Amino acid sequence: MAVLEQKVAQMEADNRGFWGWVKKWGGFVGLLAGVLGIPKAMIDARASLWVHPNSRMICDYPVIVAFNKDSDLLQISFPFTLQNNGGADEVIRAVWGRLVPPRGQELQFESSRASITEKGTAMPIQFTVNKASSRDFYCALAADVDPKEIPRDKGVWTLRVELTGIEKPLSYSYHLFISAEAIDDLAKQGGSLKLISGIPEYTSN
Repeated sequence: MAVLEQKVAQMEADNRGFWGWVKKWGGFVGLLAGVLGIPKAMIDARASLWVHPNSRMICDYPVIVAFNKDSDLLQISFPFTLQNNGGADEVIRAVWGRLVPPRGQELQFESSRASITEKGTAMPIQFTVNKASSRDFYCALAADVDPKEIPRDKGVWTLRVELTGIEKPLSYSYHLFISAEAIDDLAKQGGSLKLISGIPEYTSN
């Protein structure tokens, strides 16, 4: 450090204009690397560790809740956007879902049963959103459900969707009002509920 201080003092005495430039990050990194013997590539690599993705998930309507009474398959599908405003690419590794009724046991949707499309093209569950960009997707969550175990209570259902990102999970929650009659018709007859801003529209098979 004594050597570094001597060089800095000498630069201040010899050329103050040049010293003003050296104080900038690039010049100062070069000075440290030269005096302390630290490779500049190592310093740059350390600085790059502070660059992260900064992503958020934005879900939209309509939400389609469909039940196939022949296969007991419950499927929930919806559009969503991923925005990455950070300085590094975001990598999504998995997608999960939970449907929580007003009362009773929640329904789980595993990542292995999920499907994602982009502009009508099927996507792998693991995908990338480049830095400073956004992408629009359509997601379908699926689970095998005994219709007798589907709660019939009316009220607000919460659909929580979660994506596994590089550093943190990205999540979004829908709050959907579904009547007991609509749920009962769906469980007994099959068909689908189209939820537009939380208002269900029932369509039978």
